[in-house]
Amino acid sequence: MAEMASINPTVGAQYRWSALYAPKGFGSPAFWGLIQGWITVFGWMAVVASPAFLVGTLAQGLIVLNKEDYVPQNWHGTLLTWALLAIPAFCNIFARKVLSTIEIVGGITHTVFWIVWVVVLLTMARRSSLEYVFSETYSGLEFGGWSNQGVSWCVGLLTAAFPLSGMWTRSLFELSTFPLTRDSL
Repeated sequence: MAEMASINPTVGAQYRWSALYAPKGFGSPAFWGLIQGWITVFGWMAVVASPAFLVGTLAQGLIVLNKEDYVPQNWHGTLLTWALLAIPAFCNIFARKVLSTIEIVGGITHTVFWIVWVVVLLTMARRSSLEYVFSETYSGLEFGGWSNQGVSWCVGLLTAAFPLSGMWTRSLFELSTFPLTRDSL
């Protein structure tokens, strides 16, 4: 991608690159750019829905752990996801005046609980030796059960990349609502 960016630096690069480097004889180059654009839009939708689904299924998991007679169904997690999505929808529609206060309280509690979490982990977690931390290497084949190291690496990458998706989506929203005029450039 870095080479394509240096050869053809443009805004909306993936769409233009898909059109520019599309194979000849397989439809219009604009068609490939359009397909790339729609794939990106569906990816954004999935990224935005993922945290709500994660929290909904985590809540379902807590119910399973704490209520012995509960029989989980697949649609329960989806229903919890929709219920969680209704909260910000309600706030955006009916509580616009207090939305900034809710965001400030959320930011403060997020920071406070992050500090509490780090302190608890530093004081109560088991310690490993330096030799174990810096000299032992394990592939996903031993612990993850994956038959391919590439698949194991990709699954492990999701854990590191997923928290960044919310920040990326927020910055995309802010950029999309920024008025672009000749004076602002």
